[in-house]
Order: sequence, then structure tokens, then C-alpha cells
Amino acid sequence: MAASDPSQIELQSWKEIAAYLGVSVRTAQQWEKDRGMPVKRLPGPRGQVRALAPELDAWRSVAGNVAVDVPESGPEVVPEVVSEAAPRRGWWKWAAALVVLLSLIGLGAVWALRPHLADVTVTADGVAGLDGGGKEIWRRVYGALNSGSYQLVEQKIWMGDLDGDGRKEVLFIPLVSNWRGIPLVCLNEDGTERWRFEPGDGTGAPYMARQFLVREKTVILTSHHHLKDPVQIVRLDVTGKKLAEFRHRGHLHALREVETELGTMLAAGGVNDADQVAEVVLLDPVGLEEKGRWQFGRSWLRDEHPYNYVYRIDGEGTQWLVHVHDRPAKNELSVIYRFAGLRVLSAEPSDLTLAAHKDKTGRGMTEGERAALLALAKRVK
Repeated sequence: MAASDPSQIELQSWKEIAAYLGVSVRTAQQWEKDRGMPVKRLPGPRGQVRALAPELDAWRSVAGNVAVDVPESGPEVVPEVVSEAAPRRGWWKWAAALVVLLSLIGLGAVWALRPHLADVTVTADGVAGLDGGGKEIWRRVYGALNSGSYQLVEQKIWMGDLDGDGRKEVLFIPLVSNWRGIPLVCLNEDGTERWRFEPGDGTGAPYMARQFLVREKTVILTSHHHLKDPVQIVRLDVTGKKLAEFRHRGHLHALREVETELGTMLAAGGVNDADQVAEVVLLDPVGLEEKGRWQFGRSWLRDEHPYNYVYRIDGEGTQWLVHVHDRPAKNELSVIYRFAGLRVLSAEPSDLTLAAHKDKTGRGMTEGERAALLALAKRVK
């Protein structure tokens, strides 16, 4: 140890450095390695070191190092360096975590207290979302609606989890009275619009969305031009993108999934404008390829009208019913054709049809006349 200048005492070995610090050689070496203790290494193969006492004192004072000794043998113990600012930084971390936790709890409370969509209803000018108590929580306005159309059997409004994300969506056809093209709109559960599909043939001719079905995270929609252009049936994904399309010369408004020998099929019913006759087309529900077609001739009771019309398709399993009206209105005379898969089993006249027949003939309908009604149903494709 050189002592010519007490303020510049030079420690010339690890042993002297350790003795000055009051720790073992191993601890001194560990501090130099891990904590940056100021030690100068001299060139040469022997690994000589030097350190100035004032520098060591300054290092120990500023760093706040505690002289915890490490034994020369046995497991190494490295004391933790703790500065005065360290506890303060730890408290800030805990405080920040507490703020985040309270924020999350607050958001959860807001979510729990906010009104949740439980139902939807058609209004005079659009659609409204209702909470569990029937209170309106949002409303979308499209204009004066043709309210009578929503009393029909055709599906024009639906609520459910369309895309499987655990949240509700609403599908709605806004049938405004003075339509210039009517879309299918998809709304989020808070009433904001997610997407809309504008039906048509790409020429700008106004088409009217008429009815839809929700099937396996897809939507099947039928639409038509008001006067002349072909009906359009499309299959959409959960974002409103068109996956498949079918076109037909007429108006096909009635949609129903039915079970047949070919599997689950889509039955679309309405009228064939070219033949002026009621018609049902059977489609593959995925690619919308045509798999069969039936036409239903007009009955002798109302043959003064230019065409009849498939008003509704219903039933369960392989037993499905086609309601054929003599005119496209709700309470006209009708015949119900019962199908079993791809076969027509029977023709059942409605009570109004039987009453009209009795008024016209003065008697009830004979078995031969019932058989004649059944014969009006023909598979044409």
C-alpha cells in the first residue's frame, strides 16, 4: 500500500482492497464485476490491480453499497444494491397497477350497467332496439315504411349472433313506401350499421330485397325488380360479401329449407313470369345450383286471373307444404300441396276454396275434382 499522500492511498492488490473495504477478497472481486467498483487492471500475465481509496469511498457512498461479506468458500451471496430511490420506484409501480385495476373494474361496471339488446321491433319509420324491460335503447330511421309488408310471413327482421363472436347482430329489410332500391342492412347490437347489401344486376336498376334466411353463418336473400327484371337469390357471408347467386325469370319470395332425398335443399316459391304460373325451384343451399322445378296450374275456380302464385312454403322434416294462391294476396283462394321429399303427395283445398266451389257448383268438391287439383302440380325439371 503506497502512503506518500494520505488522500491518494493506492491499494495494490486484491488483498489490500478487500482489507480496506473490510470484506473478503471474493466479495471485493464480485463488487468490481457486478457493481462497477473502480479497480484498475494492470497489463501483464499476473493480473495485477490497483485502486485508490478515495475512489472506493466515493463509489461506496454514492452507490449505497452495504458491506455484506461473501465467504471465501461456499455458495456465493450477492447482496442486493438498494438505493434510496428504489422503494419510491416500487411504490409507483404498485400505484400504476392499482390505477389500471380500478379502471378495469370501472369499465366492467359500466358494461354491466349499460342497457343490453334483448329484442328488436319495426317502427313506423325504421327499426328500434329494446332492452329486457321493453324500453327503447336505440332507433334507426329509414323513412316511412310499408307496414303491411311486415305482417306477412316473409322474414324481414332477425336478431342473433350472426358471426359467432358472442355479440348480437340485427338483419333488417327497410321497406320504405317510395322505394328506389331496398337493401338488406346488418346492424351491431348498439344500432350502428355494420354493413349493407344492395341487390341488383349491376346495371343500376332498382331491386327490392324481399326475404332472407340465416343458415350456418350465412344469409340467403331473395330480391326482385319491381316490374320486369329477373329475381336474384344470393348467399352472403357474415360481412355481406356475395358467395353465390341464382337468377330466375319471375318473382320468388317464399324461402324455406326442406329435407329431400338429395339432402337439405332450399325451396324458393313464387311465380314464373314467362309461363305466368306458380312455381317452386329447388336449390342447393351452398352453391345455389338448381336441383328441381315444379309448376302449379291455375284452378278452375279463379281462372279469370292471369296467373297464380306460391305464397308460402312451410312444414317440418321431409314433409313440406306449398301454399298456392290464385292471386298474390294473403286471403285469396288457395290449394296446399303436400310434399314428401321430392314427391307431391296430395292437394288440399283451403276452407275458402271449398266454400267458393260450393257457391259456384251448389255442392261439395268430389274426389275426382280433388284429384284434378293434384294433377295441376307437375315437375318440369
